[in-house]
Amino acid sequence: MNALSLKDRIQNVFLENGTWRGAEIYLLIVVFVFGLAACFLLPISGGYDEETHLMRVWEMSDLTLIPNDKLGGKLPFPAVYWELSYRRQVIVRPVEAGFWNKYKQLSIDSMDYIYGEIETRSVYSPPLLLPQAIVMRMLGRHWHFPALTVYYTLRITGLLCYMLLAWLAVRWIPFGKWVLAILASTPVAILQASTISADAISNGLALLFIGGSIAVATQKELRWRELGALAFLFFMLFWGKLNIVPLAILPFLMIRPSQFKIKYGFVLLLLMAAGLFALEVAGWNLLVLRRTIGDAAWTGDARAAVLPRHARALSEAAARLHDAATADSPELIASSLRAALDALGEVTGRISPDDVIGRIFSTFCIGK
Repeated sequence: MNALSLKDRIQNVFLENGTWRGAEIYLLIVVFVFGLAACFLLPISGGYDEETHLMRVWEMSDLTLIPNDKLGGKLPFPAVYWELSYRRQVIVRPVEAGFWNKYKQLSIDSMDYIYGEIETRSVYSPPLLLPQAIVMRMLGRHWHFPALTVYYTLRITGLLCYMLLAWLAVRWIPFGKWVLAILASTPVAILQASTISADAISNGLALLFIGGSIAVATQKELRWRELGALAFLFFMLFWGKLNIVPLAILPFLMIRPSQFKIKYGFVLLLLMAAGLFALEVAGWNLLVLRRTIGDAAWTGDARAAVLPRHARALSEAAARLHDAATADSPELIASSLRAALDALGEVTGRISPDDVIGRIFSTFCIGK
């Protein structure tokens, strides 16, 4: 038997008995086109909790899987992503027209690093951000690509992972392909898949579990092969976020014990699901919770994360306040206070007006 040519293999992916796989093609086109647009149109850190997920990706790229194990003191965070984030703006704006041309050459260390006690709230299981962590390690740490190139590649990586999992789900499900394809291509799903987030892979795993469970449940007889498929689905599901874990009840609602043609098959399925739940869901969350409680109980100092430019501004403000305290004339006091306020304005994002100084001296009787 001759091996299939590349053309035949491609046709097998998109054709079934000579008919186009419409739902799968629709899913891939819609998610890719609109998802890719969202990747570049959303401002830096514009996704939900995208900033904290990026911190987790950076930490994992250093081969540190436990969240907040080294982040901050031992592993400072690149300040370029903090500075370019739309969350640093006083007035939130979309991506400006010349944003890419203006910042495309900035390296990851171009604005130094954020030192101090910074923490990520992204404490989900490592597989949910593992592809992005690998990209960060290779492009950012090993090959030293520009910061924005790495950032947008991270977004595209999550989008492609979601596309793959959603496509497998639609391919696997025996019926309702269009329903699942439309559900997977809703605007919210595409938006979540287009940002640096644990939701991209977690949502894809949920779709895969639904499609795979229905495919197995429709089989008349379930043997070791089908039990192995269910074990794989449970294993993948339990790596997801906690909000998709309740889907684990789905196979038990659809599969009858009489469908198993192996002894105690339904009981084996139940024990297997419980064991994987204890290992992946309970085990991981207890590990993270124990680490968090331990840090809170044993860490006595609470240092804030300080950007390099903020540190310089605070030092400047302290120096000017010292000048004001030692000055012997109202003019020098006013000048020093204004300089201190200007320096603090670099940290708070606002510069105090002249009437602040006037308010300060309104309690003094100058000239007597």
